[in-house]
Amino acid sequence: MTTDNLKTVDLLLGDCLSVFPRLAKYGGLIDCILLDPPYNTGNPRLPYRDCRTDGEWYDFIYPRLGASCPFLSNRGCIAVHINDNQLGSLLRIMEDIFDKSNQLYITPWQAGKSGTGAGRAEFVVIFAQDKASWKLQAVPRPTLSNNFSNPDNDPRGSWRKRNAASGLNQRHRYPIQNYLTGDYVSPPGNCSWRREPEAMVKRLAGVQLCYRYDAALHRLEYTGPPCPASLASGVLPDYFFDPEDGRLYRKEFRSVRDARPTAFPSIIQTYNGNFPPREGIEAKTGKAELRQLTGESFDTVKPVAVEKLLLEYLCPVDGLVLDFFAGTGTTGHAVLALNRERGHSRRCILIEENPDIFSIARKRLAVATLPSANA
Repeated sequence: MTTDNLKTVDLLLGDCLSVFPRLAKYGGLIDCILLDPPYNTGNPRLPYRDCRTDGEWYDFIYPRLGASCPFLSNRGCIAVHINDNQLGSLLRIMEDIFDKSNQLYITPWQAGKSGTGAGRAEFVVIFAQDKASWKLQAVPRPTLSNNFSNPDNDPRGSWRKRNAASGLNQRHRYPIQNYLTGDYVSPPGNCSWRREPEAMVKRLAGVQLCYRYDAALHRLEYTGPPCPASLASGVLPDYFFDPEDGRLYRKEFRSVRDARPTAFPSIIQTYNGNFPPREGIEAKTGKAELRQLTGESFDTVKPVAVEKLLLEYLCPVDGLVLDFFAGTGTTGHAVLALNRERGHSRRCILIEENPDIFSIARKRLAVATLPSANA
C-alpha cells in the first residue's frame, strides 16, 4: 500500500474520530504524528473549547490518541505539545497507549524570552511506536562561522584549534615529547589525552608524526626528523604543538563538524550553547507569522521554526506526517517550508474540526505554497 496519490498537504475538515475511517488506507504508514491539542487553559475567549475539567480533558484526548496509534509505522513516533498543567495526564495517556518503554523525550520549550517568566512552562512529549525500530534523523550541526579560520591554508578548509586533552583517565596520562623543543608535555590540569599510548602513536603516525611508546618511562618519544615532513609545506598536521605555549592541540575542521549530526535538543530555546541562535522560536512569532501571511489573528499558534525543528529530528525527509489538531496549519506550513528549503519530500495530512479555523488554515497553506512565502 502506498501514499503516491496524497498531495503534499491534504487538509480535511472534521473531528478526527469521524475522519480516521476515511484514512484507513494509511494505517501503518505514518512516520510522525505532530500535535498541538487544547491545553485546557480555562480561557473561555479562545475560538475552540479549552475549558474542561481534568477528567473531561482526559476523556477527550485519550480516544483520539488511541485511535491514531494504528496509523503509525514501526519506525514512527508521536510528538505532542502540552503545558505543565496537563503534562502528568498526557504522560499517563501516552504510557498506556504507546507503553512507557517507548518514551523518547520530554523536552521543554522556552516559549518566552529567557528570564521573563512569561506564561506557563510548555513541553513536547515524544513516544515511539517501537523504540527499537525508531531512528533519530541526522540533522546537520550548525556552527558559528567566526569560530573557524584557515591560517595555514590547509587544503581541507577552515578549522579551529582544540585541546588534544579531554576528560580524565589515568591510563591516558603520559608525557608526549614536543617535536619543536624536545621537552615532554603532559596533559594540562586534571585532563588526559584522548587515547592510550599505543593508540596515540598510531594516530600521530597517521598525520606523519613519528613517535614510539617508551613503556618503561610511560611516555611518547619523538623519533622523526628535526623538521617533521608534515610541516615542510607550511600546513600544520592534524595534531600539532603550538610554538607559543608549547601545548599539544588538534585541528577540528568545519566540514567535519558540520557533517556530524546533532543530538535531539534537551530544551527548545533561542540560545543553545555554542550554536547560532535559533530564530523564530518564541511563541509570539507564531502569531506574527500567521498575521503576515493571512491577515488573521489567532492567539495559540506555534511558530513554524519549532515545528520544522521537530520534523527534522523526528521524521524522515520523505516521511508522512499526520496532525489531527491542525489549527491554523502550522505543521503543514513547516512541511512545505522544509521541502522548499532543503529539497525534502515529506507529505502531510491535516485534520481540523472547527470550520472557521479550517478556513484560516486553508488560506495560510495556499499562501505558504508560493515560492515567496516566508518560512
